[in-house]
Amino acid sequence: MDRKLLTVHSVDRDVRKWPQSNHFEVQLPEPMTNVQSMRLVECNLPANYYVFSNSYQNTKLNFKLKPVDATDPYYAVLATNWGNPYVVTISEGFYNPDQLAIELTNSFNQVVTNYLNANGITGSYTQFKVAYHDIQKKFWFANGKDEFTLDFTQAEEYVLGTCEQPDVYEHYTNWGLGFNLGFGKSSVPGPVYQPYSSQQYLDALGNEAPIQFLYASTDPAENTVIAPATTGFPVQYIVAPNVQAILGDNTVYMEVNKYNQYDELVPYVQSTSSMYNNDYGGVVDSAFAKIPMVTIPVGAVWDSRNGFLQGISHFDVPVERITKLEFKFRYHDGRLVDFQEFPFDFTIAFNQLKNEIGRQYEVRVPVTYSL
Repeated sequence: MDRKLLTVHSVDRDVRKWPQSNHFEVQLPEPMTNVQSMRLVECNLPANYYVFSNSYQNTKLNFKLKPVDATDPYYAVLATNWGNPYVVTISEGFYNPDQLAIELTNSFNQVVTNYLNANGITGSYTQFKVAYHDIQKKFWFANGKDEFTLDFTQAEEYVLGTCEQPDVYEHYTNWGLGFNLGFGKSSVPGPVYQPYSSQQYLDALGNEAPIQFLYASTDPAENTVIAPATTGFPVQYIVAPNVQAILGDNTVYMEVNKYNQYDELVPYVQSTSSMYNNDYGGVVDSAFAKIPMVTIPVGAVWDSRNGFLQGISHFDVPVERITKLEFKFRYHDGRLVDFQEFPFDFTIAFNQLKNEIGRQYEVRVPVTYSL
């Protein structure tokens, strides 16, 4: 038995043929012959991945807005659009909860502002406020005056470009931005609650709520941190029914075409015990290695066979000759990992059988030296 190591970097691929680093093929410097087994012994993956990406189809959601103040200059314009959705698009990237709350607040207000400006109304819409409850781990959505509804009943439209990705909306997890925010696939109307004064706030049961959606205060400093509102109108808010899911997937599957050894169940089944239309599924030899993502951005994941890497492929009949390898990096649900072209590398060990006459040696090792 002999061992040969192959180091592969994502920049080693032919970028014209393989534009995305999550799926590529390389030609080996020399053929590997009589291969008895292969193993991923080392990897260095970037922890700069995006949880929210157009390729993952989770950067958009839509809402409907119904104005309630007929004296506002934008009332007539917004009233004509009641029933039509406004589509919010957040920037791609990795967010902590507070950063995502700020991004959503700005995006909700901006999409309404853009609609008003396109219809000849100057100024900015500032009634939306999104906040994160650090104890409940849930997002709160509020509007200081107008009624609104969040709608997750339809899949959003995305242009995926050259990256091959599955349609995720039919899944019951990771189906879009609504899932990451803690919602289901439904239309969510916002209940209306009336605070007692500019210094009090309520939750659905009439008790003090942990997040302040207050009326406009006479204190300028206070106005910089509270949700804008107009005296005389109730504050409407929606609390996500489930906790947030914004850390992304924690496992990457590495495929090596023709040399996989992991068996894997098919996710998102719904009728495995039925006699008819049974959708149970399993895939034999679906992946070569399972790589845990033990670091969140920004950082890097270093791992080796001495850590979490356990994948090894044995061949009862040695593979006579290997000249090229095709790699794919994906999540369990089939989405390809979006590395954002950040370079990474890994090492594969080939155990090869050598045809030779056995030789007997007696090797003397000094007692002070440990092999």
